[in-house]
Amino acid sequence: HVKGKVLDLGCGSGAYMRFFRNATHVVALEPMSELHAVIREEAEQWLPQHTTMDVVSLHLDEYLNQYPDQVGTFDWVILGNVLCEVPCVETTLRSVNQILKDEGQVYFSEHIGCKCSSWQRRLQNMLNPWWKTVSGGCNINRDSLDLIQAIPDWEVISWNFHTLRVGLGPFVLGLAQKKKR
Repeated sequence: HVKGKVLDLGCGSGAYMRFFRNATHVVALEPMSELHAVIREEAEQWLPQHTTMDVVSLHLDEYLNQYPDQVGTFDWVILGNVLCEVPCVETTLRSVNQILKDEGQVYFSEHIGCKCSSWQRRLQNMLNPWWKTVSGGCNINRDSLDLIQAIPDWEVISWNFHTLRVGLGPFVLGLAQKKKR
């Protein structure tokens, strides 16, 4: 049901392009320019011809600074396994909230940290510096779901913990909607 103007944050290899068949415009934010050709191939394969697309080598805060007219213009923001790698989850989520229209949707797919007082979380915390280095910046101990649920303008309308575990932690999929002001 992804439609309208879509921001795919940390687009990676363009894996979500197949779900944007009803999009009118897609902005693929991917700082790693070596992935841009793969993103364009995925877009060519999956996006309808009427859909326009920009592939941009910026982080979200840089994009907002460079294109301030884009504030409040996106119908959908896709957070596909990206919050584990951003410098600051809270800052990123505030920027997502800024760029999203009222009643806009946020799809998230993230692995998250275990309960703070658990032995698994202590293990995640201990392993995280090594894991972050060998995995290209991924953090295995982030509380992304709690931070998503804490955004006052958002209503998390569906989310599920799955039995799938990544990096000793649970994996969460969900959808949030920005409330109408």
